[in-house]
Amino acid sequence: MIHIWSKKLKNINTVFQAEILALKEAVEHALEKYEDQHTAIYVDNRASIQVTADPKSTSQTARITSLDISYIILSSGA
Repeated sequence: MIHIWSKKLKNINTVFQAEILALKEAVEHALEKYEDQHTAIYVDNRASIQVTADPKSTSQTARITSLDISYIILSSGA
């Protein structure tokens, strides 16, 4: 299944921030629609995954998104 999603960002947002936001949306969608199934999320930017997984990241966007994703997963009972 392919999920298409889009969001208008501000001109000050970077591509990196957009990719992290898209990752969060993918996790939310997967848990909402396919909670009883194993799901794979394919990402073509390794840096986005690594910085989101790093609790010591200097990127505020990455830290906030990481916490959001953790909360989403824990709240879903997954």
